[in-house]
Amino acid sequence: MNIEELEKEIRQSFKETSVPDCPIREKGDVEGFDSVNLLKRFPKGVRWEKISPEVIDNSCHSLPFFDEEALAHYLPAFLIRALTNMEVYEFTFYTLTPRSGIDSGLRRLKFFLTDSQLDCIRKFLMDAENRFSLKTSEEMNLFWVRPSHTK
Repeated sequence: MNIEELEKEIRQSFKETSVPDCPIREKGDVEGFDSVNLLKRFPKGVRWEKISPEVIDNSCHSLPFFDEEALAHYLPAFLIRALTNMEVYEFTFYTLTPRSGIDSGLRRLKFFLTDSQLDCIRKFLMDAENRFSLKTSEEMNLFWVRPSHTK
């Protein structure tokens, strides 16, 4: 699958996502986290398609601060931008990589995603192997499948 096909599939799969009320989880005083600035970049009621590439470029480091509902909505903007911007790719790839003991947010995120959206995430992660020689594991690929769809 080439970049254009993957982008088209992402756009199609995420076109019906609902807009969250507030894009960030409550983090309190996390050093280096500017919640006011993040809320300005992702204002209430704005669909992911309307977020500029520049905003994505300047916000990729903030992905862990999105709550699951907001991440499910804004994720396609990050996935699409990551196809052409390596820094966004690295942060997006890292955010979507389950890690022992800290993947409960990713497990909750799956409840906000459809099967076709989960499939897009798997394809995005597999694209890492093809374009950047990054290794994804079978375990990682299976993480992004609903349990009822595994053997």
